[in-house]
Amino acid sequence: MAGCNHMMLVNFTVALDCIAWARLVFQTTTHYTRLKSLQNL
Repeated sequence: MAGCNHMMLVNFTVALDCIAWARLVFQTTTHYTRLKSLQNL
């Protein structure tokens, strides 16, 4: 049972890392797109 819980914990940590990474990428692209649109004005 401890092994199962450990695997769930690892999966949960990986999922959090993915979410944090996706959020970072999203913020970066949004910021970059905003800068680009401002330059085009």
